[in-house]
Amino acid sequence: MCSATSSTLNTSVIGTPRLNSGAAFRRFLNSTAFLWMGWVVFRLLLLRRLRLDQRTLGDLYYYFNGVSSADPTALKEYPAAGIWPIEFIYRFFHLDAAHNAQAIFIFAFLVMFLITDAAFLAYLLGTAAPGKIIAGWFWVLFGFLLGQVYPTRLDIIPGVIVGVFTICLLRHPRSASFLLALATMMKLWPGILGVSLVGYYRSSGTWQRIAIFFASLTSLAIIIGFSGVSRLLSPLTYQSDRGLQIESLAATPFVLLGMLNDTDSYTVAFAESKSFEIYGFGVEAMTTVTSITMVAVLLFALCWAIQQLRTQIRSPHTTVALILFLIMLLLSTNKVFSPQYMAWIAPAMTVAISLRPTSQWLRFAAVLTLIATFCTSLIYPRYYDSFIALQPDVLPALVLVIRNLLIAMITIIAGIWWYQETKLTAQANS
Repeated sequence: MCSATSSTLNTSVIGTPRLNSGAAFRRFLNSTAFLWMGWVVFRLLLLRRLRLDQRTLGDLYYYFNGVSSADPTALKEYPAAGIWPIEFIYRFFHLDAAHNAQAIFIFAFLVMFLITDAAFLAYLLGTAAPGKIIAGWFWVLFGFLLGQVYPTRLDIIPGVIVGVFTICLLRHPRSASFLLALATMMKLWPGILGVSLVGYYRSSGTWQRIAIFFASLTSLAIIIGFSGVSRLLSPLTYQSDRGLQIESLAATPFVLLGMLNDTDSYTVAFAESKSFEIYGFGVEAMTTVTSITMVAVLLFALCWAIQQLRTQIRSPHTTVALILFLIMLLLSTNKVFSPQYMAWIAPAMTVAISLRPTSQWLRFAAVLTLIATFCTSLIYPRYYDSFIALQPDVLPALVLVIRNLLIAMITIIAGIWWYQETKLTAQANS
């Protein structure tokens, strides 16, 4: 009997610490400390990839040459506010008179990238969102999978601002309106997300959000206008005559025909838009189709804004779902799909996951987004020469098809999630 009692005591004394240590380890794996450790490791690996393959540094050379040029048309494809970050770097470090100015510019740009990337993660983790840890891991993995493009393009900045706007819209809606205006002036496309500011017409918050948004747009436009009206309008005129960029969803069938058929029916050339566009039979008609579908997306957004004014169907979840759905619609119907455009998706997807971590549709969409991001890193820079030359290479063609099919699937899933959230909110308010 004493032996049995002793055995029981030993089990309780020895077994409890083991159980406690196991629980503590699981808590650590689900902690912000472990997430930050992961961020450091994956970002160091990302920078190592950039060091080993420096082809994407050409974009940073281009930024430096543009911002240091006296030519007023330099970097005209970017809205004036879009190049404020690199203008800040150039002026802050006095690179006009610095020795080895280009190297300093590149180093400063990469530091700015790391600060921006980490700041978004920190802001996310500062919320009370139930899925912020898993959403944080999505953000960490996304940046690593996108590869060398991620730290060398300006698109991360407006993308992150849209992500912060999405969070602020639920916590500090007035600040969110200014952030959306800033993102719009930096990259234009976020302007469509102004629809998410619209709520019930009897709510004073609706008109406050809208008023701050337009007042901020006007103020920023006036500031930019001091450097010349042409600089304010150049991004709009630059975008007007674009053809089909080879990575876009609409261009996919023509790129496949050009790569897999031994004909000269299709060619790829570096266009005035400073992107590689495809030319050949049916391309012009498809370009018209994309223009029509883009107008349809804008009309959908306008109709939904009117609907929200009439009914009380606005909630945090429907708002985030709408933002994600609109971004996916823009990408799916766009004439252009550069690799850095994945940075449009990731911040909004991250916020969505943080709010609805148990949604099966959203989890599926997140996994598909990570796969599409990895495929994008293969498309550029690894396989890009094959697309430019329309070489008969099956593997690059397959990767492009898979990536664009995934984008289409994510768009559909985002639409389903938005519909479900809208339906749930309508039922709750009925």
